[in-house]
Amino acid sequence: MTAGGTADRLEARAAELRAEAVMTMAALAGPTSACSLARDGRSFPSYKLHEGRYAAASGLVRALRRELAGEGRDAAALAALAEARTRWTDEVGRRQDQGKDWLAYATGGSDLCEQLADELAGADGEA
Repeated sequence: MTAGGTADRLEARAAELRAEAVMTMAALAGPTSACSLARDGRSFPSYKLHEGRYAAASGLVRALRRELAGEGRDAAALAALAEARTRWTDEVGRRQDQGKDWLAYATGGSDLCEQLADELAGADGEA
């Protein structure tokens, strides 16, 4: 694997999953904005789940883009993913008693981080 290989794969996949989350949120909300739904006081956990996925993917992409290219970037990418996994797992625990929407948001972020970790482990196992 070349320098940056893991980091590049992780960044590309996180960006791909972020785009998928946006498309899903658009499909779920239809012509109504999420802000309008929230103002109306309607619970929308399925939307919030994908919003959490989007937030986690966006945060990870930003963290990965801040890392310097070259030697050590793969290790930094793995550390960024580990940090995101911990942060979102903690968020799920924190949101347990704050309603379905908040819990769905946190679960979406946590699920995305776990998905990326699983995919990365699978890809490394194939090499």
